[in-house]
Amino acid sequence: MERVKNTKRVHYAALVIGCLLAAAVVRLIGTGEKTKPLCDSVTTANLDNTARKSTDYILAKMNDEYYQTSASDEFGDTFSFDEWKLVSEKPDGEVCVSLRFAELYVLEILDCGYAAVYDGYAQADTISYAFYAIPETTMPSVTSYLRQYGIPHEMGDGTIGPGTFNH
Repeated sequence: MERVKNTKRVHYAALVIGCLLAAAVVRLIGTGEKTKPLCDSVTTANLDNTARKSTDYILAKMNDEYYQTSASDEFGDTFSFDEWKLVSEKPDGEVCVSLRFAELYVLEILDCGYAAVYDGYAQADTISYAFYAIPETTMPSVTSYLRQYGIPHEMGDGTIGPGTFNH
C-alpha cells in the first residue's frame, strides 16, 4: 500500500514538473518574437527611403483601382513618415491602399488611421512586420498622388495579378 502511494507521488511530481517545463518552453517561445529586433525594411526610415529612391516601380491597389508609380521625393512626402508612431498591436480596420514595393514587401494603409508593413523576405532573426499610427492626412494624400501621377492598370493586364499584393 505504501509503495502504491509513493508511486502515485512520484507520478504526480513528474506530471507537475513536466507541466512547469512545458509552460516555461511556451513562455520562451512566446517572448522570443518580442525580443527580436525589427527588420530594417519595416522601419519608417527605410519606408521613406523606398518611397523616395527605390529603383523598382511601385504598384498600388485602392479598392478596384490599380496604379504603378515610381519612387520620388514628392511621393515620399505624401506619407509624412516622420509623424508615424510604432504601435505594438495589429490594428483593426479595412485596407484602403495597398502598396507593393517589392515581392512580399507590402505597405497597407487602413481606414482607421493606421498602417501595416510586411516583409516576407526579412531575416528569420528579425520581426518582419510593423504597425503604425499615421496622420489622418496620409491616406488622402497618397490616394490623390496615385490618381494624379500614377499609371493606371487593370487586373490581369500582365502587371497586376491575383497574387500581386499578397504577403
